Amino acid sequence: MKLQQLQSEFDALDAQVASLQSERDRVTRELALCMEKRELIRRLMTLERGGQEAVEQVLSAGFTDEHGSRDKLAVRDGSKPFEDEVYAILKRHAKPVHISQIRTALIHQGVPIPGKGADANIISRILRDGRIQRMEGRRGYYSVKEKG
Repeated sequence: MKLQQLQSEFDALDAQVASLQSERDRVTRELALCMEKRELIRRLMTLERGGQEAVEQVLSAGFTDEHGSRDKLAVRDGSKPFEDEVYAILKRHAKPVHISQIRTALIHQGVPIPGKGADANIISRILRDGRIQRMEGRRGYYSVKEKG
């Protein structure tokens, strides 16, 4: 009898975890979109305040994501495969990068995220790339593999 109760409780918690993970993915996507809109409005306000100097400032400023990392504004020409875009993002950072930062940078660069755009879609693609590694003991962090 006790085993059935435990199994039932386990199943209920398992369903709750799946539901919360799905909600987290939705909220993360919504947050990234909201942050991107906020950054674009900030840039527009900067442009409205001043001429060519403001334009140069906006183009060179880049963005700051929710983790405080900065990336330069990049225009995607569609010539790089997805994995190359992620590799370039990781290469620009001297330390491991969290998956949410990778996603934010991809969004800001206009890189289409495969599948439904969830972290799992990004992770599944980048782990196939031999140049990228998951950091041991640091959940959600990825970096460029060291040579040698």
